[in-house]
Amino acid sequence: MDCTGMALSWEQTPDVRSLVRKNQKLLVYPEGAKVCEPTRSNCVQNEHMLRPLLHKLSRTPAWHLPHLDPLQIELALLSEKLGVRIGDKGVYAPAVELKKLLSFIKRRVRRKEDVRFHQLLLLLDPSIKDWEGFQTIRSDEFFDTLNILEHIRAYRLLRSLLSFVIVFGRQWKDLIAHKRTGLHRQLHGDRQVIQEHWLAGW
Repeated sequence: MDCTGMALSWEQTPDVRSLVRKNQKLLVYPEGAKVCEPTRSNCVQNEHMLRPLLHKLSRTPAWHLPHLDPLQIELALLSEKLGVRIGDKGVYAPAVELKKLLSFIKRRVRRKEDVRFHQLLLLLDPSIKDWEGFQTIRSDEFFDTLNILEHIRAYRLLRSLLSFVIVFGRQWKDLIAHKRTGLHRQLHGDRQVIQEHWLAGW
């Protein structure tokens, strides 16, 4: 995706000018959070920054995401135009976070979400407007919990399987050792019988 001209597009958007100047930062995220995580709520909170990007991304072949360097250049230009202090870390962090938000939307473009998030999806793929109604899916945190439970079940199953293999291996080893001992005793007994017959023949 070519980011050229994004600073101008953002500057010409009233919501971007007002919110960025008001918050004195490029992206909005919950109070206390150190970074803007790629979540639905953060996408909705930052739709003023995402809309111009999604319009351009929708016209990009295969929806290739922008590279960080040109995205940082456009964010730096926007910060300069709107009088926002970049800070010590520069615009690298917001560029990475903005790209992650785009990737988040791209991955979920064919999933049914809440209405406001669905509006953002429409910017990238207008064909999803043909969906019949909306279906609110469960939060990512819930799916993360399910994934953790699945990992726990898999770990317990693997541990039980390993225990069974260890016990079975020990029993098999004892059985082989027992058979070898019995065979050795049988051969030793047969040899004694042969020796006795041979001596008796003398």
